[in-house]
Amino acid sequence: MESLGHGQAHGTVVVEGVPLSVHVEVHSPGWRQMLWHDRRLIEGGTRLDFDSIRPTTLRPFGLLFMGPARAGQDRRGAAGVLLRGCDQAAANLRRECGDSEQAFDLIRTRTRAAGATTSTGCRWTAAPPRADR
Repeated sequence: MESLGHGQAHGTVVVEGVPLSVHVEVHSPGWRQMLWHDRRLIEGGTRLDFDSIRPTTLRPFGLLFMGPARAGQDRRGAAGVLLRGCDQAAANLRRECGDSEQAFDLIRTRTRAAGATTSTGCRWTAAPPRADR
């Protein structure tokens, strides 16, 4: 997993011998992105590399996007997933979504018009702060 900055990251995980690559983009100005491993943030780290993971050494890892949002405010996230590398995953994401802020709505409309019942994108909406926090 590699944090590319400016809301972008990519990486490849080998699952049962098959490389699965992902390119992720989150469009939220002012948000921080951080890598984490084994429930700990890696402050200032931009890359996680594992050369041989076995069931006895596997620990959870991932990427975290964090920042302010008002209740009801949308944040846009997109991911391209592919078996042929991170560059091709990013290219597929660009081909499908472009750089438009309205990509989510366009893809949802296109997907529904094709007769599918689920969308190929996701949207996060900030929830109001909980009273118990």
